[in-house]
This record gives sequence, C-alpha cells and structure tokens, in this order.
Amino acid sequence: MNQHQQAPPLLRNSTVLSGTIYVGIREVFDESKVVAIPTGVYVAPANQPHYIWDKDGEAMYQNPGIGPTATGPVN
Repeated sequence: MNQHQQAPPLLRNSTVLSGTIYVGIREVFDESKVVAIPTGVYVAPANQPHYIWDKDGEAMYQNPGIGPTATGPVN
C-alpha cells in the first residue's frame, strides 16, 4: 500500500489525473473510512490529518500550491 499522511495548514485543491484515489480524513489508516475520488478535483481540508491510498493500482494526482506551505508527519 502507498500511504501518504499529512496535516497541511492550508486547504488544498488537487486533481486526480488518472485512476482512483481513496482519501481518509483521520490520523490512523482505516480502510472502512476511505472515500473513492475518481478522475477530477477534490479538496483536502486544512489542518486535518488525512491519507491518500491508491487501492486499485496506479493513480496519478496533481497537488499544486503557492508557498510557503508545510506538510508534517502525523505520529
């Protein structure tokens, strides 16, 4: 599993370019709590730990932004 976990201080608008990503808004990975995001745009909330999972195989997404910003690990 490719898990990406962060709690960015800013709202982030991301675009799923191909495939489907699964997003969970919580500190601890829980497969039953993920939401499927198909090709298109999704918004990651500010100051909320979340993770992104490519459950079905390869997926590509773009996460643009204007700095400065920060991403920190969630313990």
